[in-house]
Amino acid sequence: TGFGTPNQDLILKGDLVIRDAKNIDRVRFDRESGGLFLKDENGNLIFHLEFPAQVLRFGGHGRDADLVLFARDATSLTDDNKAVLHIDTDRGLIQLGAAGRGGQMVCRDDKGEQTIFLNADRAVAVLGANGKNGEFFIQSEDSRPRIRMRAENALADIGGTGVDGELRLRMANGKTTLRARAQGGDPGPVATLDVGGGGASGSVRIL
Repeated sequence: TGFGTPNQDLILKGDLVIRDAKNIDRVRFDRESGGLFLKDENGNLIFHLEFPAQVLRFGGHGRDADLVLFARDATSLTDDNKAVLHIDTDRGLIQLGAAGRGGQMVCRDDKGEQTIFLNADRAVAVLGANGKNGEFFIQSEDSRPRIRMRAENALADIGGTGVDGELRLRMANGKTTLRARAQGGDPGPVATLDVGGGGASGSVRIL
């Protein structure tokens, strides 16, 4: 170990270890890998910055791992609600936006082209573009597709795989005024379109 003057580097020829009063290694800098290890009061590893793999691991052993990032104009680092990015592992939550900044997310393909865009300020989700057709699926609990929307042929599929499709349009008061149903079973398949009801007269226009 070498100790220099106040204007010189502190050189340690070996690992740097900090132990608590119970003689437990709480902090360790590994000289071979450059890794950083932090342990709790019971000796459990709760933080590991690994080199040369460049991997950061933290949490576990009763501790929730959070990553909280603030904007440059933040004046306090204690209010998580003002963080513009918050990853909360205990709730499985990724929160984007706050402190005057709307949350946004951009997903790109392997060529770097944007194909998915989410914007919280406008409550917008854009799927597709740059050579990719947008597609949207909603599946049942047994992983069967129930609703599918595809931009390539302006298609909306509702139902199938064991479930009849149904589309309802409601007025502001919540009453249904248009209902389209595709029904199977006895006495046979039936396709119905109900227009009107709920206090509204029905009309069909063909232009």
